[in-house]
This record gives sequence, C-alpha cells and structure tokens, in this order.
Amino acid sequence: MATVTIGSKVELQFGELREEWVIVDPSEADAANHKMSAASALGVALVGRSTGDYCAVKAPGGTYGVTILNVGRVL
Repeated sequence: MATVTIGSKVELQFGELREEWVIVDPSEADAANHKMSAASALGVALVGRSTGDYCAVKAPGGTYGVTILNVGRVL
C-alpha cells in the first residue's frame, strides 16, 4: 500500500467535501493549484499515512479530521 510522501497525489475527504492535492516541498506550495506543503499542518498529518487512514489535523484554527481516500504519484 502506498504511503504519502513528497510527490504524492492524495484524494482527501473533509466531511462531505472531497479534494485532490499534491504534497510538495514547502518552496513549491501553491494552494491555488492544489499543491500542499509537506510542512503545513495538514501535510505533516498526512506524510507517512496510507489510503483509508483518518488523520486528526492540529491547525491554528482548531483540530479537524480528514480521511485519505487514495494515494498516487504525480506523473
């Protein structure tokens, strides 16, 4: 089973919302293009996790949950 690393494309579920993001080096982060820094609160919670994992994310605005629906690689 694939684990989340820099370069992973992840499909995430936040409650009813589903989104796809690419995990990138902090210098490449670009929220408008769904490129998430591995050093962000969500990135830190995701790295090393796998499909099906539920993560509690501790962010400045509070803690929230996210489920990893799929982990792939950017081509």
